[in-house]
Amino acid sequence: MSFVNYLTLFLLCLPTLLFIGRKTHFWYLDKKRQREKI
Repeated sequence: MSFVNYLTLFLLCLPTLLFIGRKTHFWYLDKKRQREKI
C-alpha cells in the first residue's frame, strides 16, 4: 500500500477513533466520579 492509501485510511478512521475515545473518556470520568461519591 502506498502512503496516500494509508493517509486516506487514517482520515476515514479518524472520526470513529475520536468517537470511541470520547466515549471511553466520559465512561472513565463517570467511574471516577462514582468512586469519589462513595
